[in-house]
Amino acid sequence: MMRAKAWFFSILVSAALCSGVQGATVDAGNGFRATWEGQAIRSLSVRGKPLPGVAASFQLVDPRTKASADPAKFRVEAKLAARNGALWLDGVVVAAGTEDTVVDLNLRMEGVTLPLGDGVENPLLLPARLLNKLPIASLRTLATGSDDLGIGLHADRLCVAEFRALPEEKAVTLRFPFGFSRHARPEMRMRAPFSVVLYPTDPRWHFRSALAGYYRLFPDHFQRRTDRHGGWFFANETKNIPNPQHYAFHEGEGAVEEDHDRNMGMYPYNETGSETIQLTGTLPANYEEAIRRMEELERQQTPAAWDIIGGALDEQVKRSGRYCFRGSITEAKGGNGFARQFVL
Repeated sequence: MMRAKAWFFSILVSAALCSGVQGATVDAGNGFRATWEGQAIRSLSVRGKPLPGVAASFQLVDPRTKASADPAKFRVEAKLAARNGALWLDGVVVAAGTEDTVVDLNLRMEGVTLPLGDGVENPLLLPARLLNKLPIASLRTLATGSDDLGIGLHADRLCVAEFRALPEEKAVTLRFPFGFSRHARPEMRMRAPFSVVLYPTDPRWHFRSALAGYYRLFPDHFQRRTDRHGGWFFANETKNIPNPQHYAFHEGEGAVEEDHDRNMGMYPYNETGSETIQLTGTLPANYEEAIRRMEELERQQTPAAWDIIGGALDEQVKRSGRYCFRGSITEAKGGNGFARQFVL
């Protein structure tokens, strides 16, 4: 009797262990589901059919040595959830200690590649030149040659990331180059959050289907804000616009009347990569001095309002959302190229 009980108990333990190996099924509906175990996707199914060899896992890499990062210094906390017909991979990388440091988080997708085209011969594929210019990509299952998946960054939590195909390894990585500092705001202090979405696509439409899926998941980001149709003209005067019937938008600034006469929307823009912060004095001598200066800046008072000393405004059309006022410094006094932009 005791042997029978022991034998039965061993079967229960074995079944429990096998169940743990299989992991938990996260089902997004319509046959799109994943097996999630140990903070990794062990398998994926689309339209109820398994994608052969497709899986996903995390890697932490020291960008300075290209070797695996010290597990005692970094950890990944991630979860997979189903929502709105997609699988959402949300998590955070946590750095131990208080010293500023860096690490690369690689989301490695096995059994897939990046189907790319030239934008001419293969109009349904993502043009190679636009890879990493957009926060999304298509994934092609190597075993079937079918573009079954779309992958993208959360539109409300965009960060620096890079898609990279590894043909020899039959894999694709999405790399997040993370930095950590004790001087960051509290919710980011020694922490780096990330959010990735996976969703099924129609293989007949390739990247077009990936775009459509992304639009569906983040509709507010792609809602039309104007009923105008046409091109956008910049870096020239309105009167020089060729074929005016082809254009509906202009950079504006200094051409309010001309733009209004042509019923063109004024949409000034700022290149964030070209913004410059100018500080007095010399460069900090070392890290400690740089931190001290930034802390001093944090303690300085900021103005509650800005004096308008340049710019143009249409006073006849108020709060319509049709035009934009761009304030700029047109006099020698008052600072170095400060500008503020307001949509009306």
